[in-house]
Amino acid sequence: MLSAALAANADHPLHAAEQTVRNSNATWTVLHPNWFAQNFSEGPWRASVQQGTLALPAGDGRTAFVDADDIAAVATAALTEDRHHGRTYALTGPTAITFKEATAAITATGHKVEYVDLDPDEYTEQQVANGVPRAGAELLTRILTGIANGHADTVTDDVRQALGRPARTFAQYVATAQWNT
Repeated sequence: MLSAALAANADHPLHAAEQTVRNSNATWTVLHPNWFAQNFSEGPWRASVQQGTLALPAGDGRTAFVDADDIAAVATAALTEDRHHGRTYALTGPTAITFKEATAAITATGHKVEYVDLDPDEYTEQQVANGVPRAGAELLTRILTGIANGHADTVTDDVRQALGRPARTFAQYVATAQWNT
């Protein structure tokens, strides 16, 4: 099951589904990926990165962005190798970095982007103005401010445990990402 890093918390939207899988008679493996590196180039932050300014309420908090290719590789291994049954993998990159460091790495490739620490209330209102339901905007704001408060800086070795090789670094991801397509 592809779940989420905070799904162990009872108030997380995926908590109940994850518990259902764990309590079933099926063999299972649960993946708890950290923030995807691809959020910068393919996901929710793509447009902002393309425009040159990424404004989020994450402060100077650190997170170990995980490459989606590593998540896919662990999922493939879990589906094809019995040794993963009953395991929960907390998937992270090998180093926790700030959004300022992440955008600096992108800028080093020739695509200039600046990180701006945005006020949480302002971020929530921007999301609502862009059509995100208020409850969803507030949840995302809480998760991002959790990064600012140091709740996302854990680095694990679970990619190596699952695959026998280290997780890709953010720099490796940046070197292969497409910024203007």
